[in-house]
Amino acid sequence: MDIYLNSNSEEYIGIEHDYAPIKPPSEVNEKILASAEEAIEKIALHTNLFKNAKITVIEIFDSEGLLGIHRSGTSTSGPIIILSEKRIINAAKEYNTSIKTVTESTIYHEIGHAICELEHVVCEDDYLNYSSEDDWCENFAYNFYKTKEIPKEVKKMVNSEQEKGIL
Repeated sequence: MDIYLNSNSEEYIGIEHDYAPIKPPSEVNEKILASAEEAIEKIALHTNLFKNAKITVIEIFDSEGLLGIHRSGTSTSGPIIILSEKRIINAAKEYNTSIKTVTESTIYHEIGHAICELEHVVCEDDYLNYSSEDDWCENFAYNFYKTKEIPKEVKKMVNSEQEKGIL
């Protein structure tokens, strides 16, 4: 599975303009790349969504504390997740956990944002019920990391929209 965003794509150029220079895959921590690929494969397997998700890695975000972000506007064509290599490595040290755990939980959280965006754009907010998107994404990430189960409302959304030929 080739998950790294193509350097010739418009999104790649836009991300470099909006955030920071993107690191070539050969210069990214191997554990981050392997963990991100594994996380995206698990999400695709369990949701039947986002089989074409892509990642890209920058050194660090300007915003305090961000480990990753979902690039808004990409959920319908395949979400793009931007990871901060330095912050992921530092978080693993700070919380005395593995780079794999931090990377996977970050991917799941950002995929949660992609699910929320997809539900809003495609489904007109018919399925998910939350007062805080970020809280919903945190719960989604935590539960998926622990159980690999997808919330019933997400399954319902995917099944219903696939039957209509939308997803």
